[in-house]
Amino acid sequence: MQIVVLGMHRSGTSALVRLLSLAGCWIGTDDDFHAADDANPRGYWEHKEVWGLDSDLLTALGGDWDELPDFDLDRLDSAAREVFASRAREIVARLDAQAVAVPSKAWAIKDPRLCLTLPLWQPALPRAVAVFALRSPLSIARSIARRDGYALAVGLALWEQHLRAALTATAETPRVAIHFENLLDSPHEELVGLVERLRALGVPLHDPDPAAVAFLDRTLERERREPDLEPQLLSNEQLALRDALRDGTALVAGRDGGTLSPLAVYDVGDDDLQRILDDLLTPNAARRAANLGKLRTELEAWHPDPSARDLPALEEEVAASDDDDDDDDD
Repeated sequence: MQIVVLGMHRSGTSALVRLLSLAGCWIGTDDDFHAADDANPRGYWEHKEVWGLDSDLLTALGGDWDELPDFDLDRLDSAAREVFASRAREIVARLDAQAVAVPSKAWAIKDPRLCLTLPLWQPALPRAVAVFALRSPLSIARSIARRDGYALAVGLALWEQHLRAALTATAETPRVAIHFENLLDSPHEELVGLVERLRALGVPLHDPDPAAVAFLDRTLERERREPDLEPQLLSNEQLALRDALRDGTALVAGRDGGTLSPLAVYDVGDDDLQRILDDLLTPNAARRAANLGKLRTELEAWHPDPSARDLPALEEEVAASDDDDDDDDD
């Protein structure tokens, strides 16, 4: 079996793929992974070949994981697409051959970019199962802000883009999920539950050793949990996506990722996007109202195609959030 771990950057995908290896999945040799660093002190566990293909593919499309203007695999011409598809087939064939060394004959790969690039890999993955690594979107955005310096609104937009793309790509693929916060609270119990769900899908993993999961502890969680703040920072569409991921309805067979919210589709410079979204999402209702007209004009100037924006809906969201404010404190 072929397990593809999907999740936004900073959502615990590295910890998850390591746990799958402890339950009997082949993930590669030490030489196949990047070294640990301050951002991921326990290691990345991203197969270098998978990471390399995904990075090259995003570059060929004129972007990166954090720069996704008009991201569409169909923009590749047929010759270029076949070059990438051939690399994917070769990587999968090697993993299939290497996995015979473990009793389960199953292997797992992870790279957050797979949320975006998976459609190119799928023809080579006829026996794939998707495992989603989920985490509070606010915690993800805070982690990205600490590591990369992005405003929270940018991190939330990137989280939405990655998760919606992954859900759409796996609409017809067996899929399960595990939540990073739950994994840190009860690592052995959560891993046992995941193994049982994967067994039900035909992946013959073994029961993990309780002592083997000791590397998981709260020091991996550097951002505080504040779910009550998310309704103030996420758009209505983002909140609906978060809730559907939490209760599992987003993973129902045949359900795709839906449509990006207005705040996740603008193609502007990084600095401009951060300034605009930070101004728009300020907790000061009076300041938001005063800036709204200017923001509308700026957004229209940067993204003149009316089919790519929904400014009336954006204004309604801001007005609705104004109604919820009790005061105008900074």
